[in-house]
Amino acid sequence: MAMTGQACAAIDASERGLAAHLQLTGPPLPSGSYLHQVISCAALLRVGRLAEAGALGGAEYDKAVEEGSVEARSFFSLFLGSGCAC
Repeated sequence: MAMTGQACAAIDASERGLAAHLQLTGPPLPSGSYLHQVISCAALLRVGRLAEAGALGGAEYDKAVEEGSVEARSFFSLFLGSGCAC
């Protein structure tokens, strides 16, 4: 959605997806809930909302470090390295 000019819809969908993901019980899913935040960061960058992308990316990076998630840390390092953390 973000790549087709529907960044706000992508952010809304990722927020709904994150909320649903956090309500799931049972065996772990193949991907972490952080992927929803990756989508939000990408959409925020796409529409030039750099400060918001930086805040979200920074918070999620810190969370990834705290949780020991190499996968999440790598995604959010990419966003932070792109200059969105102004």
